[in-house]
Amino acid sequence: MHRVEQFLTMLESERRYSSYTLRNYRHDIYAFIEWLKVDVDNFNIDDVERDDIKEWAIYLFEKRG
Repeated sequence: MHRVEQFLTMLESERRYSSYTLRNYRHDIYAFIEWLKVDVDNFNIDDVERDDIKEWAIYLFEKRG
């Protein structure tokens, strides 16, 4: 199990997030990783920079209008 799924499992078991919240988190996290053009198995949150998040937000704003 890679780190994203470990994180989601923790949210489910320790924080008791609903299945709908987890589904949405999973979708958004994987979409962000895909946008970064990083293989999910090699994704490391420590490599994400503030500018990556800003550019992702701009991308979403432009995409969704």
